[in-house]
Amino acid sequence: MREDSIRTYEADCLIKLIEAILSKQELPKFEQDPDWEKLYKLAIYHNVGSIAYCCLLGTEAYELDPWKEKLAKIYHKAVSLEGHYTAQVPRILEALEKARIDCVLFGDYILRVYYPRPEMRPLSSVNFLVDQRDCKAVRAIMMDLDFSEEQPLSFKKEPGLCITFYPRLEFLNKQFSKYFNIPLKQYVTLSAHRYVRGFEPEEFYLYLLACVAEAYAKGDMDMGLLLDYRCFYRALYKTLDWGYLSKESERLKMGVFPEYITKLSALWYDGFVDDWEDAILTEMEAYVLTKGESGRVQSEKLLPLVRQVVDIYQRKLQKKRRRERLEILFPNLEYMQAMYRTLRYVPPLLPFCWLLRGVRLRKDKIIAKKVNKK
Repeated sequence: MREDSIRTYEADCLIKLIEAILSKQELPKFEQDPDWEKLYKLAIYHNVGSIAYCCLLGTEAYELDPWKEKLAKIYHKAVSLEGHYTAQVPRILEALEKARIDCVLFGDYILRVYYPRPEMRPLSSVNFLVDQRDCKAVRAIMMDLDFSEEQPLSFKKEPGLCITFYPRLEFLNKQFSKYFNIPLKQYVTLSAHRYVRGFEPEEFYLYLLACVAEAYAKGDMDMGLLLDYRCFYRALYKTLDWGYLSKESERLKMGVFPEYITKLSALWYDGFVDDWEDAILTEMEAYVLTKGESGRVQSEKLLPLVRQVVDIYQRKLQKKRRRERLEILFPNLEYMQAMYRTLRYVPPLLPFCWLLRGVRLRKDKIIAKKVNKK
């Protein structure tokens, strides 16, 4: 660990543990035990609790025991869900195929296969793209499979399964949304299917890169997402068409971000040290570890999307504040009826009552100022 690195000792230990398990090497021997509570909380905060447990299986320390037990619960839940998803997803695919519904399987369900063991990458949801016109048929299929719709096109089933359908891939960045908005039939069909489709490796890399870039821009980037990127990259970098990917990342206007996020993932999870002198990587590490609290200025230069996201959030905040001011100046009918009983019988008088209320508030403010001056 560099002296000027923002990594805490616990973050350094956690990163080295994950690096060792990915590379199938012996676990590192630390000069001193980390604060296990801090390491546990860091693993949870960065969504690497399941793989962290696998890393610590061979580590014995009395102070570690209660935190290893907590991580074990996370891991065993991931193992259980993996089994349930493995049983349920083929049934869903079969039902969609039988109903001749064009769909695209993507997301976490694909990523988990690039980990040493699938349960090291717990599934939050299995995701599909479907045509808007098929949403009604999808609902009927999921109900037949005993799923319940808790949110629009998001279906749940005990013991914690979640299957989500999207009419299109949506990103905060309109350029990304436009790029991935292609007809479902342009995706490649999965083996033994005519209607169930998936991403080509290059397509999935670009999709994953877009997800990483947007999470980075929002300040939501964490160890887990960077680990997703590294595991996929490690598995396929020799076979991917990098000439094509370079041109497409230019179309997505990502600049040098792909190069630097690849370097950072290599530094963390493959132990490469050649580029540690690069100040940009130091800033990126700070930005990821603090989830956007540090290193933002350099990140805005690296990825213009960071600035765009800040601007969007500021506009949303301004819009929210304007709405709140309007609600204060012009309360709803129910609130005003408590002040002006006439409105219970003649609701159209609401604008007139707003005016009366405004005049009264203005008078009260003027009187209060005079009193304060005295």
